[in-house]
Amino acid sequence: MSLIGISAALIRAASVDDKYAQDLFEAVESDGESRAGLVNGRIGEDELAQLTPSEWQWYANWRQHLDGRLDRRLLDYLTDSVTTRLARFEVRALVLRDRRTNELALEYDRPPDGEETDDTIGLHWLSEQAQGLRVAFRPAERYWQIQEFNENVEPLTHAAEDESLPEQERRDPFGAEFFAGLRSALNTEWLELTTDALQCATDASWFLLRQLTSREDSPVSPFADERRGLVMERLAVFIGQRGLNPEWYQRGQPIRYE
Repeated sequence: MSLIGISAALIRAASVDDKYAQDLFEAVESDGESRAGLVNGRIGEDELAQLTPSEWQWYANWRQHLDGRLDRRLLDYLTDSVTTRLARFEVRALVLRDRRTNELALEYDRPPDGEETDDTIGLHWLSEQAQGLRVAFRPAERYWQIQEFNENVEPLTHAAEDESLPEQERRDPFGAEFFAGLRSALNTEWLELTTDALQCATDASWFLLRQLTSREDSPVSPFADERRGLVMERLAVFIGQRGLNPEWYQRGQPIRYE
């Protein structure tokens, strides 16, 4: 049985009782193998059913408190599981406060090229969130993969109302309603990400802001100008209230006006 399986009952208890949390801490501090497995070990697909999303969130925070690494499978699971505004913030904060992610955020404006490593999980995940991957669900992803996006054509067409089109096209699930919902969800996502980055106020936060204000499109969300405008408008209010340099989140820029 895996260490998660063996420790699941204790993790469940620790997530709601500080006494058990101390017992879990003492258990990993007294045994190097347990610490390596529970604090830095990778989570198996079959282990995800051992705990609820809220218990996994507690466990992920506990790992981070002990300087454990982010785990991509767990991070993706939590990202897909969140259903409330607070839960979304907690998942984002986990990455925005990760030590390794913050160290690398000082060096990069975008995730480093090449395969994702344990150290670059956070940068890649933040970039994905800025692209809107959490809300750009599978049908949208498939649409952008099979369609050649033309930036000169407004994607929010009123196909359902255009009687000149064949009936099949008017019933296209990727028509006006779909795009309206997707755009609304993306706008909400970008504003939430901006707010959470400002709330955490870490170097990883400024990396996320650089991603959100980038002009680069993604295969799933070719709305970079809209995203940039929305986020810049939100930042302008924040900047004006605090007398900040408008580009303080860019690498090497002073925080405040001279």
